[in-house]
Amino acid sequence: MPRSLARMLPAGFLDAARALVRADTVSAHGTRAAVDALAPLYEAAGLALRRQVVREGSAEHVNALAGPGGTGSAGADPSRTQIPGGLLLVTHLDTVPCGPREAWTRTGGDPWALTEEAGTLYGLGCADVKLDALCKIEAARRLRDTRLRRPFWLLGTFGEEVGLKGARHFAGSELFEEVRPRQVLCGEPSKLELISAHKGYVVVRCTIADSRARLVSTAGPGIEGGWVVDAAFPLNAKVMSSRTEWNTRENASATVKAPLFAAGAIAAMAACGPRSEAAPQTDPPASVVQPGTVLFQSDWSKGLDGCS
Repeated sequence: MPRSLARMLPAGFLDAARALVRADTVSAHGTRAAVDALAPLYEAAGLALRRQVVREGSAEHVNALAGPGGTGSAGADPSRTQIPGGLLLVTHLDTVPCGPREAWTRTGGDPWALTEEAGTLYGLGCADVKLDALCKIEAARRLRDTRLRRPFWLLGTFGEEVGLKGARHFAGSELFEEVRPRQVLCGEPSKLELISAHKGYVVVRCTIADSRARLVSTAGPGIEGGWVVDAAFPLNAKVMSSRTEWNTRENASATVKAPLFAAGAIAAMAACGPRSEAAPQTDPPASVVQPGTVLFQSDWSKGLDGCS
């Protein structure tokens, strides 16, 4: 490790990083192991830890709220721990799956083995974004006896990689109402640049039900209804026409100046309408759709890059 990097890291930082990366917090597995590894570090930084626990089967998903910091010594002014409206620093503690282990050549095939090479740390979650949590705790430790104008809080969340589940849970909780942060800063790999707007992703699904329509077949359309797909064309045409309007919503500060709008991908079609002697119908598999219904589904996604 280059000497300059070694001097930057406080004593015990690498040991803590090894323990944190070793904790398997792939989103489906929960974040309890990471919170357990961080708990003594929060305490050493003078931050009280509170947990929010959500259980799904054997997985224990945990949000960790630590703080407040920046209050000075508790004996000097304990009332400052009740001041709302400070800064909330958010780090997600879950990771994506590791993928093929043989691809982890820097860590000897073990994604959870923190490995240093030429001044760079490798391991699942190093950059995205476990070490962010350790850096924030170290900063809080150095500010332990410092009285700031407003307090700060550290929040470690679960389920960020699969839909911001932990952040959503916290935002709807009494703890959020208690903290009521004035500013929120989320830690993500950004080359240490502050990002005020980032890409989002929205999926809209429309389901049309028509018991008279039929699947496309050699029997022709139903006596009363048409093809299942008939309803798709005017619907998709209307959605596609909205692209022009969306593309005018520009954000000059974003890398991608306007939203990206991809429309009209058909996800599924199935039908099982009423039979007619004049136009007999071939039934789809029972696993596809229940008798007596017609489904047409079309998914649209809007990449709202740069829209806050």
